[in-house]
Amino acid sequence: MPSREDERLDEIITSVAGDLADAAGIAAFAREIQASLKVPTFGLVLGQRVQVEGVELPNPRRSIVARLRKDGRSREVSLLDVVIPGRSRGALLVRAYQRWAGVGQDEDPDVEPRGVTDPEETVEAVVLKVASETARLRPFGEDQEVTLRGSGSDVWKLAPGQIVTVRPRKRWSHRRYQYLSGNVEGMRVDTAALGLRPIELREHGAVETGEPYGADLDALWAVVCNHSNIAFELERVVPGADEHDGDDPVLEALDLRSAGDNEAAEKLLMELLHADLRCLDAHALLGEWTFEMSYDSLAAKALVHFEVGVGIGELSLGPDFNGRIPWKLVGNRPYLRCLHGLGLALWRQKRTSEAAKAFERACALDPTDRLGARLCWGAVRHGTMWTEWSREG
Repeated sequence: MPSREDERLDEIITSVAGDLADAAGIAAFAREIQASLKVPTFGLVLGQRVQVEGVELPNPRRSIVARLRKDGRSREVSLLDVVIPGRSRGALLVRAYQRWAGVGQDEDPDVEPRGVTDPEETVEAVVLKVASETARLRPFGEDQEVTLRGSGSDVWKLAPGQIVTVRPRKRWSHRRYQYLSGNVEGMRVDTAALGLRPIELREHGAVETGEPYGADLDALWAVVCNHSNIAFELERVVPGADEHDGDDPVLEALDLRSAGDNEAAEKLLMELLHADLRCLDAHALLGEWTFEMSYDSLAAKALVHFEVGVGIGELSLGPDFNGRIPWKLVGNRPYLRCLHGLGLALWRQKRTSEAAKAFERACALDPTDRLGARLCWGAVRHGTMWTEWSREG
């Protein structure tokens, strides 16, 4: 049964190319893509992240060309080889063009091709995105990404931004993509090791602390008052978003989930993280959606989503940050949601001391406490179990 995206791509192909011959169809797609694809934008070529600076059709009888920049150098490749994450009109047009041309983004072949090797050493890599049975990894010390095909239970545990250690069984290439099968032997969160550029932090001047929380929360309020009242805002990192035209892949993911298409919503968020692990909106939503499920076993996975999001935010704040990150500044909300979710997930796993610290940190950064961290802090300090709290809530 075709997915919603398959149906949408087929509709685009019909509207753009119809019954046009090859050259005319290529020209039609070139015009539509040039008009709709907002550049510069992020893209992937053979699993390597690049900046797409434009598209051209130098020869009407050949494929559309993408102008790329990577590591300060420019080059041109066929647009058929470029993956544009997201569901903007431009990204969908590129995928429709590739589908029309008979080129599939095959990341999970069923048959292992020739060229299989038997590596002996373990592979340590960063998780970039996760699907139902595969995960895209970037091994440390390598430029090209690799698709992990492990057991369902191994892949299921992974989350973007984790660092994993894999014991390989086989490693091979197929259609210029790299693949790896094996067992996951270790997982950890170490955002400092990811090599990410810190999210931009902008100062906004002084803000009011607000009214004290109440006598039963005096100890928490004392911590809040130890912080400076200078407010800062984290840049909102969303690949493919355009505030001028209203394009926002995060809102698209929320719409998909509201429509009941949970799989497509999660896939879109994974694409955003594949393009840029600093997309805190995606970490927060994936964590929240996982945490909402009734299975306690999923709390550990939700915890990883939140922990990675908080860790990436902390790369920008630094260990000695003593200011405010108020909720009223929109760019701060994804980080604050990750921090609140971290506290809830720790509490659910009975790691109450760590949970209290997360809620305390949330209140110190945002005394207005729009998410109710102070109430959670009080409940944790009074020995309330997560199961009891969740039933009452």
